[in-house]
Amino acid sequence: MLNELSPDAPPRVAYWPIRIIGLLLVGQAIGAGVIVAYLAQRIDWEREFADVAPSLEAIEIGAFVLLFTPLAIALPLTALALVFRWRVAWVAAMLEQGLLLFFCLAFYLESATFLQSALWLYAGMFYSVLMVLYLNTADVRLAFLARPAPADPRDNPESRQAEQSERRSSAERGDDRATF
Repeated sequence: MLNELSPDAPPRVAYWPIRIIGLLLVGQAIGAGVIVAYLAQRIDWEREFADVAPSLEAIEIGAFVLLFTPLAIALPLTALALVFRWRVAWVAAMLEQGLLLFFCLAFYLESATFLQSALWLYAGMFYSVLMVLYLNTADVRLAFLARPAPADPRDNPESRQAEQSERRSSAERGDDRATF
């Protein structure tokens, strides 16, 4: 058995950080879904559609709902992919966190309604930054490194030597077997 401090030893992979990230992503999806549902029910949509033009608040909330709903759906799927350790899941989680941060910053900078000063907007930005930092920790990145390919026995120097000695002995005996 190889010593853990030996340079030939494969690095140990801890799976609990992946499970924690999966739970945090599910929690983030639930939070985003609750905020989307709260904002969607806040507007009187019948009155908005009856008017000639919708209000600025309805337009911004509609944009928020259209942008955050797909992310709230994709976050649990990414969490599931993380638990199964699919390599694309790490990239998807980073992409989703970047999009969430971008959307929160866009609403913070461009909103003319209550969305600009909403506390959950700041919490969403903070949470996204923390998730990106956590996704970049050494334990998480180590879990998604490329797995080494199974060793080919022909690449082993001892097996090559044994094969060559068998070829020599069969050539000395005059065997008619073809050697490649």
